[in-house]
Amino acid sequence: EKQKQRRKKVKERKGRGSEDDSQADIVFHGGDIFTIDDKNPKVEALAVKGERILAIGDWNDVKRKVKHGHTEVVDLKGQTLLPGFVAAHEHATFVAATRFLYVDISAYGVNGEERDKDKILEIINTTVARADPDEKPLPWCLFMGWDIELIPDLPTLDVKVLDQISNKVPIMVIAQNLHAAWVNSKVFKECNITSPDQCPPGGIYVADENGELTGMLLEEPAIKSVLAHAPVPPGLGLEAAKAILEQWKDYAAKGFTTVSEIGHSPIKELDLFLSATAALDDCPVRLALYVSTSGVANHEIIENDKIWVVGDKIWADGSPHCGTSALSEPYLDNEMTRRLAFPPPPPPPAIPDPPKCGILCWSNDKLFEIMKGLHDKGRQIAVHAHGERAIDQTLNIFKQLMKPGDDRRHRLEHAGFITEDQLKLCGELGVLPSFFVYQLYFYGKSFYNNIVGPERTNRWAPMGTAVKYIDIGKISIHEDHPGIPGPSQPFANIKTAVTRTQRDDPNMVFGKENRITVEQAIKASTIGPAYQLFRDDEIGSLEVGKFADLVILSKNPYKVDPLKLDSDIEVVETYIGGRCNCIKNMFK
Repeated sequence: EKQKQRRKKVKERKGRGSEDDSQADIVFHGGDIFTIDDKNPKVEALAVKGERILAIGDWNDVKRKVKHGHTEVVDLKGQTLLPGFVAAHEHATFVAATRFLYVDISAYGVNGEERDKDKILEIINTTVARADPDEKPLPWCLFMGWDIELIPDLPTLDVKVLDQISNKVPIMVIAQNLHAAWVNSKVFKECNITSPDQCPPGGIYVADENGELTGMLLEEPAIKSVLAHAPVPPGLGLEAAKAILEQWKDYAAKGFTTVSEIGHSPIKELDLFLSATAALDDCPVRLALYVSTSGVANHEIIENDKIWVVGDKIWADGSPHCGTSALSEPYLDNEMTRRLAFPPPPPPPAIPDPPKCGILCWSNDKLFEIMKGLHDKGRQIAVHAHGERAIDQTLNIFKQLMKPGDDRRHRLEHAGFITEDQLKLCGELGVLPSFFVYQLYFYGKSFYNNIVGPERTNRWAPMGTAVKYIDIGKISIHEDHPGIPGPSQPFANIKTAVTRTQRDDPNMVFGKENRITVEQAIKASTIGPAYQLFRDDEIGSLEVGKFADLVILSKNPYKVDPLKLDSDIEVVETYIGGRCNCIKNMFK
């Protein structure tokens, strides 16, 4: 109902126009301007008044909106103008937290620098050595980004290995995929955890054959239940506020004008910081939030055009990187999957999962109860589902809940191993996939050789099949930071959707039949995610009346070699609501 009222007001405003429509504040011309609007895909000029697009079309028509002494005329000088990129599945506040709460140990740092085993272990040992075990409250050492697939000579973690580093201060190491973590014995003592049976539903405190805790935690409920015991560091408020703004600037500099937090855990102070940042005149990006159903449901977000709560996030299964995506056939069994400690099926009375095929987080009845409760409240639901069994479970519930003609825009997140029949059902139901094809950029060969083998790697995130059944203008692709290493790279994501190659090998293509065009990949980075966020009437394409959320690129992506999309295009500038972000000066 909230979305209907908002869309009605937008339609009324677009119909009214304004008394001084003839006067533009900014006019762009002199380059390639792609609108991502099928009715008018390429224009010569675009005019902006206030926050919104005033006119688009031929230069001779649009230049009539120029008022000398008032209008800023921007000559693109052959550069390219697109709608700003929209990230429908990102963990933006979590990324911001890696700037002040977690220590980054990813294989590629935030600036793209490559790290090896020695560097990772040096970071961990140095951080732990600085922690004072006599300090009150006791500081926790929290690390993010452990990745033995990209750095295979890293040690295999467990409670004993981490205790060798220290058993005096709590240590928690979160995997790059965000679905697994390891802790030392001090963490278990601080949390008073002595048994795997203490784990909340949907997660696993992993135990050995003798029932002893190994230190490994699987899935969000398990990880969050432990993190809840970590004390808030002194001075966190100021650091958090600064980190959020710095991260928003970074997104803007990468070409994004709208990002998301798809798994928001409402915390009063955090909600205040996010709302205050969105209220700033110079806030450089918009933020869409999905509330995590494993946390507190109530939030204190003060909504405006730059921040809003879209719906709720549910996890139906886990990650292929730790063997918890619920597949229909077993994972490969090799040294890597054994080192990754893929879990055995849980004992009764838990869900009876097939051996070595991952896990479902919920029984059918429990997941139906959760989803029906949200659906009946009119909430949009985004369900994390990688494996075929999790996707089947989710779609069967959507089929029971949804009625023909519903504009609910319920979402299927990642959809890694989705089948053609499941995609066809998505099209029939109106369930919208957001694809994590970007995994192939870093992990294509690991999937192919170690995790699931050639056939399943080649149909990973099968976008070429998806577009047979679902309009590309309703599909999105995402990067899912910080669940992927390195800095945000929208054109690396687009390149992966187009070429289906790994970053260091242009010759090995993972499923050429599932490649899409550059035009389709850009739609899945702009209007598609805008549609999924219920904002396609305001952002995602360049149309009169929409927000002037823009990105200027150094080159035309339609003319660049697809294999060089991640290296040959620079973001020159971004605008949000007609205001220039001045990205070259933002970090001074």
